[in-house]
Amino acid sequence: MHLHDFLSTIITLLKEHGSLFQQLAERQNSPAQPVQLISPPKDEILDLKEFMELMHIGPSTYRRRLMDGTFVPKIIGGKKYFLRSEIEHLIRQKKNKKPKKPE
Repeated sequence: MHLHDFLSTIITLLKEHGSLFQQLAERQNSPAQPVQLISPPKDEILDLKEFMELMHIGPSTYRRRLMDGTFVPKIIGGKKYFLRSEIEHLIRQKKNKKPKKPE
């Protein structure tokens, strides 16, 4: 069973990263070409202040959402940061939300 899992993992990697393996094979044939690694797009890092301004929330709402698990910050060097790609759905929800009607 372990061999089957290992082989299926290898096959999956070959399927997902076929272009990289193709470049490596071509490089062995002609070593003058450098391998082009595909890098993920740069993600915007928001600090706490930028995040709160973007979401239009105050400190008490932030604390409530942090406690209920809606907001999950990344901790880098002891400070809390948010990645824009991870909060895009929250931004869309905020934009699509209907405003409260005054009574």
